Amino acid sequence: VLAPALGQPQPDGLDELDHRIPCGSGGEPNPEGGAAGLPGPLPRDAVIAPPDATAPHAGDFDLTLLDGTHVKASSLWARRPVVVDFLTSWGERCADRQSELNDLAHDYGDLVAFLGVAHEDEAPALREYLADRDVPYAAGIDSSGKIWRQYAVAEPPVLVVIGKGGRLLRGWTVDVPKETLDGVLAKLVRVAGQERRRP
Repeated sequence: VLAPALGQPQPDGLDELDHRIPCGSGGEPNPEGGAAGLPGPLPRDAVIAPPDATAPHAGDFDLTLLDGTHVKASSLWARRPVVVDFLTSWGERCADRQSELNDLAHDYGDLVAFLGVAHEDEAPALREYLADRDVPYAAGIDSSGKIWRQYAVAEPPVLVVIGKGGRLLRGWTVDVPKETLDGVLAKLVRVAGQERRRP
């Protein structure tokens, strides 16, 4: 686990002056890292686990998405869990496990926010990576490396799960099986009346 230092008609997480696009990570087939890959309103019957007061606070951060939209992480985890995907366009390990992350992002739809954070990358290369692999969630570039340092990311891919309310719940610096991440998320979100949340 990484160290602690480490319903509206528009997507959650957007600054007031930015684009207002009513979509989520389960909707737009290929948002190319833009605001269309942010989650939309929570489903009416969504049941989200309350904040875990025993877990450390996650570090808040601001990220500019590839379409210029500004996102604040805390505005995403105010309503739902967040999966932060620290990735690069040039990393083979990132590419190898991308389809599994895509599947989970589609499966959980607006219940969970997925967000890609790249570093030492260029916008055209990252945009091509996202388009070629049909990545359904928003992404941006941490040009200064501040977010990567904040979450102690040395080498991608790294995945971090942040619960509702901004508590740091899990982090993996090694390739994590899809079933493991799915199991963590299934304990955090569901739709009322369903034992396990599935579309």
